[in-house]
Amino acid sequence: MKWSPDGQRIVCCGEGKQARVRCLLWESGSNLGEFDGISKIANSCDFRPVKPFLIITGSEDFQVNVYEGPPFKFKSSDRGHLNFVNCVRFSPDGKYFASCSSDARIVVHNAEEQIVVSECKDAEKAHKASVYAIDWSRDGHGLLSVSADRTAKLWDMCDITKPRLHQIFTFDMDPSLNQMQVGCACISESLITVSLGGTLNVLDQNQPKAPRTRIRGHCRSITAIAGSLESLFFSGSYDGQVSFWERKGIKSQAHLHDNGIVGLQVLGAELVSCGLDDVLVFSNNGGTKEVSIPLGAAPVCM
Repeated sequence: MKWSPDGQRIVCCGEGKQARVRCLLWESGSNLGEFDGISKIANSCDFRPVKPFLIITGSEDFQVNVYEGPPFKFKSSDRGHLNFVNCVRFSPDGKYFASCSSDARIVVHNAEEQIVVSECKDAEKAHKASVYAIDWSRDGHGLLSVSADRTAKLWDMCDITKPRLHQIFTFDMDPSLNQMQVGCACISESLITVSLGGTLNVLDQNQPKAPRTRIRGHCRSITAIAGSLESLFFSGSYDGQVSFWERKGIKSQAHLHDNGIVGLQVLGAELVSCGLDDVLVFSNNGGTKEVSIPLGAAPVCM
């Protein structure tokens, strides 16, 4: 979902049964055009920040579409990507827009003429796996991208016809799939990414091998909580994960159950948990399972 620069309109996209993209007046909900030419799920949309207004969309039919309005109607389409288009974003001055795809490419387009201007490349492609998100810096001189290859990359866009790789950020502290990078944002001078595991990463250009700050939490609804006398408290969520918290944030996390956690209880140095996987688990404060007891039925509370 994106707001228009004047704050009067909203464009949203997704898997709609009647329409995959809609633009509305936020006060009345009135429809502001027809978004034809999209045959599969629309993954991303953006509003041009300057007039004349344009809306761009990226979808799972490998297309980047441009609509002009309001009222908005189809203007052009680019079918250069070879896989799902995951994200589309206008530059801050509205002169260009970029698209990224599961074909591991990032393509830059001229917004006025709707033609391809250049492509961000590190060797043959922008990344080694699907590129999930991109975002321009506030001055338009940089473009941040994130990928399933567990990296984030900052591109120098000062020469829009020849984007240059400026820096690579890695997340080597955890080689698991949880460190696939699936979202990003350039906020003021800060570069922020989101990992598949739900961690927010604040990047530091002086320290590219690890995030400066990691903010972790639960990815699903929190269903249980318990405290201890050692300034620790524990929370469990619907995906079976338990987080061990200190005053300054999460100390550690552990996947203790295969289904939602129903109850948590602290017994001395041990944490006892029960879940909808019909198991009672005793673990230490580090999240290591010590004993698992089958219950034979789903617990209601503890």
